[in-house]
Amino acid sequence: MMSSASFGISGQKAPTISERIVASTLNAIQQLLPENKIEQVCVEVHYHWRDRVLTPAVTILHMILAALWPEESFNASWQVQWAAVASRHPELAGQSPSRGSVAKARARLPLAVWEKLFTYVSQTAQAWGEAFAYW
Repeated sequence: MMSSASFGISGQKAPTISERIVASTLNAIQQLLPENKIEQVCVEVHYHWRDRVLTPAVTILHMILAALWPEESFNASWQVQWAAVASRHPELAGQSPSRGSVAKARARLPLAVWEKLFTYVSQTAQAWGEAFAYW
């Protein structure tokens, strides 16, 4: 569960910035894997996180984008993700978390989160596809 401790950014601004990042990233994928589901899975596996700009949802969406991005680079995909946020919210220009912070956020996510998310996405996609199984 989240605590009120924030690092590098005031507690009032951190959720706002992370919400803006999530809102600007992979909207089509978020129909299948919404932010509240990511947080639910984190709670289920007893993963505790602090209020940060790089929430579990931001980090997971970043890693999915990195998997899809043709450059095959976590840094390149983060630059694309942050550029999308900054283009919609110019007041955030120059406030991107460092590459090191992004790497640490990725390292903090336990494997159990990924395993449960994989199961959820697989089951959901299968259920959605059943309507077309008889086509």
